[in-house]
Amino acid sequence: MTNSPISVLLFEDNPIHARLLQNLLKPEFAVEAVDSLAAGLARLEAGGIDAILLDLVLPDSQELATFERVKATVPNIPVLVLTGLDDEVLAEEAVAAGARDYLIKTQINGESLARSIREAVAG
Repeated sequence: MTNSPISVLLFEDNPIHARLLQNLLKPEFAVEAVDSLAAGLARLEAGGIDAILLDLVLPDSQELATFERVKATVPNIPVLVLTGLDDEVLAEEAVAAGARDYLIKTQINGESLARSIREAVAG
């Protein structure tokens, strides 16, 4: 096993949320953030990603279709859905469709986020 950090691709169009999540995950994880589905799919094509944090509502994709497009592109990379309290039912639908788990943005802390990512990558 290598000592390199787990590589996480964060799909988040809110720059404040993106920066907060990146800060919570330093230095254990190498986090790259994208603000649209198109940018994220392009980055996934390049490879080297171990886990995905996915906001289902992006400027160029909405709801379950966002998850479905990501999962179709990289079926073997674990996806953790980021959601708000008002979208929890949608997040549960994504888990039923194959996402590893979902995290409620307002309830995330560094420890639970890191643990969720490590567990998802471990399988």
